[in-house]
Amino acid sequence: MTSFEENLKMSWGKIPTGVAVLTTLEANGDIHGITINSFFSLSIKKPSLLVSISKSAKSHDLIVKDRKFGLSVLNSDQKEYGEFFSRNSKEKLPDKFDLVLMGQGIHVIKNSLIQFSCELDFMTSVSDHTLFAANIIKVNSNDSSPLLWHKSNFL
Repeated sequence: MTSFEENLKMSWGKIPTGVAVLTTLEANGDIHGITINSFFSLSIKKPSLLVSISKSAKSHDLIVKDRKFGLSVLNSDQKEYGEFFSRNSKEKLPDKFDLVLMGQGIHVIKNSLIQFSCELDFMTSVSDHTLFAANIIKVNSNDSSPLLWHKSNFL
């Protein structure tokens, strides 16, 4: 018999979601990233989005400190980015990975489906996560197909 938590995780996993990599800068200037699927549009009129990040994630404290981040919604050919940035302990960024500067020290993944440059507007604590509301400063997109997460697999 599965526990409530296992059943809940399995149930949420049945909903296909887009996959994104949120990028920030470490104190030494290295790019740090985390794979997420908890993000959505807040407003078009006041361009903004919301992301949910675990308080235990290194990215959490980097967002709080720097107050800006990039968000790259991955295309279907970028599974290796999603896999790499989902690991808890990351080695050096692979040389074959191609990130580009969107300005103001914000890096995004080149050729990703959508690239957002964001500045933190508001944050609030919810249980073991923080919800970060950010203003979208710049956005780029292309017509590639999205990478999806469904039933604990990239599609």
